[in-house]
Amino acid sequence: MKQTRLPEKPDAKSPAGADIRFIMDGPTGNMIHSTVPVGQTNRATRHRTVHEFWHVLSGHGQIWRSDDSSQRVVDLEAGVSIDIPAGTAFQYRNTGESVLQFICISMPPWPGDDEAEFVDMRDHLEAGSGYDKVIALHRTSSPPLDLLNERMIQACADRVREEEGDVRLLFDATGALTLGSARPEKSLRELDPEVLARSYAINAIGPALLMKHFLPLLPKEGRSVFATLSARVGSIGDNGLGGWFAYRAAKAGLNQLVRTASIELARKNPAAICIALHPGTVKTPLTENFAKTGLDVQEPAVAAERLVNVLTSLTPADTGGFFDQTGRPIPW
Repeated sequence: MKQTRLPEKPDAKSPAGADIRFIMDGPTGNMIHSTVPVGQTNRATRHRTVHEFWHVLSGHGQIWRSDDSSQRVVDLEAGVSIDIPAGTAFQYRNTGESVLQFICISMPPWPGDDEAEFVDMRDHLEAGSGYDKVIALHRTSSPPLDLLNERMIQACADRVREEEGDVRLLFDATGALTLGSARPEKSLRELDPEVLARSYAINAIGPALLMKHFLPLLPKEGRSVFATLSARVGSIGDNGLGGWFAYRAAKAGLNQLVRTASIELARKNPAAICIALHPGTVKTPLTENFAKTGLDVQEPAVAAERLVNVLTSLTPADTGGFFDQTGRPIPW
């Protein structure tokens, strides 16, 4: 038999971001005490094999849970208990004015940090957007896709055409702000022709080649969408600060490519939509050195959910447009 006392200080952080104190463990499971600070939104996560039971002790919050059949948001407050079955995507936050505290029981025992995997854009598309199947293509997928290799892009498009039938959504989540050791320029003196060319290759030419080979996969009737991640700093009309020459110019070029492609696409299918999206500032290694105080820095799962909401709300009248993560238009 065991007896423990709640530690005064946290023992660790959970993969999602909560402060945790170990209370009890055994051969069939373990129990921890979790706290979430005021204003904190934890990372969207999924557990591979562990099933959890939570009981809220104090504070106020919300939790989003999603599995293959449904998704829901539940308010967390003292007395509420929930379960998180293995394989369920979830994300929670503190919405109150005091620390959110809950007891968490895991069964079987927590095997280690590899148990948790983080939720991405693909998860949100699979969770409830009405698509029968979501295919992720990247450098290590099968077939592999390299944005700088047109032959690989064409091979991926050919494979999708042969095996998957109608494609109703094409979502391009590529881009690069920093290139190796090169940092975004602060003045004209820092311009480097190689950096300019590489930024344009990744941020404009690559997406253009995706449009070249994948837009023909969209059906000739009915609603379909192509969306690519641009950036607000690529807006010429919104540029009041200067700097970041290569990235700004490449994203401005991407915006023009999207606008032009949308005109051709509309001739083939008036219901098709081709747009550029600004995802907002997302908490990733790419932005950690550039996110300024006062910006709405979003967790990746929050950004993904917002973008999915924009994608589902678009109409053919929006084609050729440039929108932020809330669906508001951005000037070219």
